[in-house]
Amino acid sequence: MTGPHNGTERVAYIGLGSMGAGMARNLLRRLDGDLMVFDARPDAVAAFAAEGAKPATSLPDLADRTLVFLSLPGPPEFEAVVFGKGGLAEVLRPGALIVDLTTNRRETVIEAAEKLATQGIELVDSPVSGGKTGAEEGRLTLGVGGTAAAVERARPYMEAFATLVLHAGNIGAGDVCKLIHNLGLHILRQAMAEMFTIATKAGVDPAVVYEFVRTGSFGRHDQLKWLPTRVFNGEFETTETPWFRHALSLKDIRLAMELAGEVEVPTPLGSSCHELAEEATRRGWDDRDSWVIFSLQEEAAGVRVRTGTGS
Repeated sequence: MTGPHNGTERVAYIGLGSMGAGMARNLLRRLDGDLMVFDARPDAVAAFAAEGAKPATSLPDLADRTLVFLSLPGPPEFEAVVFGKGGLAEVLRPGALIVDLTTNRRETVIEAAEKLATQGIELVDSPVSGGKTGAEEGRLTLGVGGTAAAVERARPYMEAFATLVLHAGNIGAGDVCKLIHNLGLHILRQAMAEMFTIATKAGVDPAVVYEFVRTGSFGRHDQLKWLPTRVFNGEFETTETPWFRHALSLKDIRLAMELAGEVEVPTPLGSSCHELAEEATRRGWDDRDSWVIFSLQEEAAGVRVRTGTGS
């Protein structure tokens, strides 16, 4: 495969674990076997060598690589691979590009990029979403932080295992996308835990509740779909014809919390949501759109979520 940087990139992939193996395998196919691989487990490297990859026994073996992908468990492993003794910062040559697919700490990659730049090595952060199946089938979503030139240089290779490569902004922006995405998933799981324990304890079959939720606004992801048209442009603050009045939202929340109390189910997320909704009413926002709850979070965070306000 011909790369956009000085002809053909010499590509390496580090980290052949649950996610990394699927991505590396797709990249190996795209490069017709011209991929060097390394992992702390020799058996993982041997398995890829049997499929035609070039095995590396240590990081110094990667000295001539111009494009190196990392798929590691987290920040400590990233630091060790990049800045440890015999790590990439020592062995790679000026002009090399490192693509970190790890779910990493934003400050870690920002500081790493600054250090590597003094040696002529560039870094982009590109954590992935889509799970093991997405990695194996080449259907991942990548949020990438770094210079536009570096992102475009890596893009043809990323597309071996991703259907969407999104340039999110400067270095660290990719990890912001991934971390808030995963936080949202965990918040959603807790919300569903509260929803379904209330329903089950109230005597309704969870399978029936699931069908109701799946086919309703919650299951259709309407809230997510409406973000660009109702929040990012600030329309929820200015509309004179609310889509759903805050007073009606609060009524529903109060009734749900009353039900939770009747069946004695704790609702840490629901209780927080209830308190915020009551605060909006105390401020006299009953006749505003129910999305006005965003205003309370924006006020607390000191930022307005509007298109074009990110860096």
